[in-house]
Parts: sequence; C-alpha cells; structure tokens
Amino acid sequence: MRIGQSALLGFMAIGLVQMAYAQPVATPPGSNVQESAPNRQGDDRMVELMRQAEDNPRAAYDLGLRYFRGDGVEQNSYQAIVWMRKAAERGNLNAQKALGGFYLYGLEEMGSDPQEAAKWLQLAAAQGDAESAKLLKEARSVKERDQQDFEQRRAIYSGQWAQGFQYFGRWNNSFWVW
Repeated sequence: MRIGQSALLGFMAIGLVQMAYAQPVATPPGSNVQESAPNRQGDDRMVELMRQAEDNPRAAYDLGLRYFRGDGVEQNSYQAIVWMRKAAERGNLNAQKALGGFYLYGLEEMGSDPQEAAKWLQLAAAQGDAESAKLLKEARSVKERDQQDFEQRRAIYSGQWAQGFQYFGRWNNSFWVW
C-alpha cells in the first residue's frame, strides 16, 4: 500500500511538472477557491491539487509554492500565504519555514513582521530544522532592534517635540475663535 501511494505521488509530481504546457481551466462550480482558479484551461490536475490542498498539508504547501512562483496558476502572493499558512498550521515543516522567511524578509507589498516570523520559525526549529533555528535568531534580533527603535521614537514624539506649537483657534461655546 505504501509503495502504491509513493508511485501515485510520483506520477502526480510528473503530471504537475508538465502542467506548464496545459491550457487554462475555469474554477469548478461549487468550489470555494473562486479567486484562485488556475490560469490554464483543461488542467484537471490543478483543480485536483486545490481539492486535495483543503485536507492535505503537503498539497497545501505545494499549492502555496505554486502561487508564490506562478507555476501553473497566476502568481498571487496573498494566495501563497493563505495556502502556506494552512499547511503550516497542520505542522508542515517546509511551510512553517517558508512563512517564517516571508514574514522575516517581507513579500512584495507586505513589509517584514519579525514577531510573526519568529512564531513560525520557532515551530519549525522545534522540529529540529537547523536553518529555521538560524533564521529564528535573526528574527529575534530584528524584533529587538525594532522595539528599541520604537522606544526611541516614542520618547521623541511624546516628549518635547509637540510642545511649544500652539493651535491657531480655540472653541468658544458654539464657534471657533481664530
């Protein structure tokens, strides 16, 4: 049974690699993945991958990686994070590490979030991944540096900076006096 599953996964991987030459397909009726339909018609393999990704963390990671790279689907960083998060929440090491990297370095319009990066890298490092442990140290140092920067800026803006600047008008019962 185990060998049959491995062979099936191997054939699926070969088929997914070949999908670059397939035609766009529309989202199947009743699917909950409307905004993330494959961009190639007739490719039932991507529709099947989306269906499996709902329950299988490895399939969800694979789909997230495809959205990140634009492989077989239109490149979409938001969908990449959604599917990576689904896989990472179910314990997929590669998805946890990828999410940690996305949040540590930022992804397209999304800036970095060292606190969120540390959360996912902590989970990956707890599974014994050395690269995640290294990235976790980096995330914690960036988080600490950001906190120090925030404290310095707060001291400047909440202190003397705003004092000494008077308002031009004041409220006098029912109207402004300039």
